[in-house]
Amino acid sequence: MEKSVGCMNMGMSANTARHGPVSNLLRRPQYASNPAWTMPTATHAVLSSTDLFQHITPFQQGVPHHMLELTAFPLPISSTVPVADIAAIVALVQAWWNAHGRRQCRQVWTYSPRASRLVLVYAAATGQGHLLRTCFSSKCTNNVADNLMDVAAFTGQLRMVAELVPYIHDVDEAMATAMLTAASNGHVDIVEFFHRHMGTDTHPDTTKLMDAAASNGHLAVVQFLHFHRREGCTSSAMDLAASHGHLDILAFLHAHRSEGCTPAALSLAAANGHVQVMQWLVEHRGSIKWRWSEAITNAAAHGHVQVLAYIHATKPRTGWTKHAMDVAASNGHVQVVEFLHRERKEGCSEAAEALATAFGHDEVVAYFQKYGDEVIRRLCCACGFNKPRVHDCPTAHRASFTAVCVK
Repeated sequence: MEKSVGCMNMGMSANTARHGPVSNLLRRPQYASNPAWTMPTATHAVLSSTDLFQHITPFQQGVPHHMLELTAFPLPISSTVPVADIAAIVALVQAWWNAHGRRQCRQVWTYSPRASRLVLVYAAATGQGHLLRTCFSSKCTNNVADNLMDVAAFTGQLRMVAELVPYIHDVDEAMATAMLTAASNGHVDIVEFFHRHMGTDTHPDTTKLMDAAASNGHLAVVQFLHFHRREGCTSSAMDLAASHGHLDILAFLHAHRSEGCTPAALSLAAANGHVQVMQWLVEHRGSIKWRWSEAITNAAAHGHVQVLAYIHATKPRTGWTKHAMDVAASNGHVQVVEFLHRERKEGCSEAAEALATAFGHDEVVAYFQKYGDEVIRRLCCACGFNKPRVHDCPTAHRASFTAVCVK
């Protein structure tokens, strides 16, 4: 008989665990020499009784050795499987399936409902309707994944989504959640399926549908939701589309929707280096008061020299501060530091050099060692202005200072 690993954890076969002579087992040297096994305790008395031992072990569920790789997968306590785990589950079950085949599937339902969740997720994610029906017909559906429809929607399995409907208890809630997943991942055919079966207003969070589709650049989903449903979107749709550089989404929402965007759209586009999106926003959403200082800081913090060059060319007197070079130095973007030194006069604070040193950005530290006296600025005690660390101050000379007083 195949070796079984159960609660006893002694490495004996399932047959030995249930019917073997326990008294002979306890006489083995590794147990006889252990005081814990020779003490006249209640536990010892039970384990020494073959009859009692045989009545206890049937309630200790063992697992065949070939299933250990399935049962070891770290599933959450809840019966909802995170979509982030789907790829790993599919790879694990596919490898197990290739090694052991369909003949071992029945043992999964018999020995481990936990492992059966993995097989159900695998069936839903890969569109294997026959395997799904086999799973449910086994009547071992305790602990199954509650979000199987979400799994199918995530992987774009339209036929599986339809096949799962009779098996879902709260089908309206499951469809609402899966519809958001489908919209987020661009599966417009599944979105259409849910639209036909749910109606137009059956869930309080359906405004998130267009927001999610716009954020991820799924124009076909955005268009379908706009022309066929009533929920619409929020200003987050344009903001997030700008953040991820989806110009086609921005153009469609601008032409067909009225929600608009917020000043965050430009700042987010700057943070991700989308110069064309910034140009489009300035041209088409001119009524918005953009936060240029925030955009400059975001671009500098993420190393986007081309964004800074665009803002420098179009807004040379708006939003520029020492903070831009400070954050660039802190994050190790030496190209940004060079650009700001070459094109701008704001410089940076002493914190820039300190942060670059603390975070180990050697190129930035070397740059400051070479140009720090020009770039790093302090408050001059003589004139009261922020000046380069070493500078010739006329006020100090008029006051007959022998040295420049700086803080």
